[in-house]
Amino acid sequence: MKKRPREPKPLLPFLASATGPALIKHLASCHTTVRSQSLRLLQSWLASESQQLSDSDIKKLWKGLFYSLAILGVLSWFLVTLRREWPGIDRLRLDKFYLLIRRFVKALFELMRLRKWDVDVLGEYLGVLENDGFLAEDKLQGNGVNYQVASVFLDELKGLVFR
Repeated sequence: MKKRPREPKPLLPFLASATGPALIKHLASCHTTVRSQSLRLLQSWLASESQQLSDSDIKKLWKGLFYSLAILGVLSWFLVTLRREWPGIDRLRLDKFYLLIRRFVKALFELMRLRKWDVDVLGEYLGVLENDGFLAEDKLQGNGVNYQVASVFLDELKGLVFR
């Protein structure tokens, strides 16, 4: 009688077990403390793990990380990175970045439409645009991108209003 080969032990036991979906949900939690604790747990586990992750473990991990990033954080990081890197963008790549900004702002308006133009959420988005973009108090030299974001913002808004 032949024995069945043993299945390899999953490298991310908390993702493969019944608690796996719970960790992914914790990474996607709307509560900052829950997300932070989950990220710390994941970071300590990854630091102690010496084996390489399987493809399925990596997919599960990325899914949890994807949902742990709030849209406001992504918008903030997007603006700060653009402002930091804007002076170094050569003119041959500038059109690609103009298009990226347009698509990002358009997606922001689409998200607002899906949230039924909730005034509180809209205020949070505008606060990020204001604090990390237009009126940021840092020493980054990317003010040119602020003009581009404002121009695209108004173009996209005009497109929504006058449809």
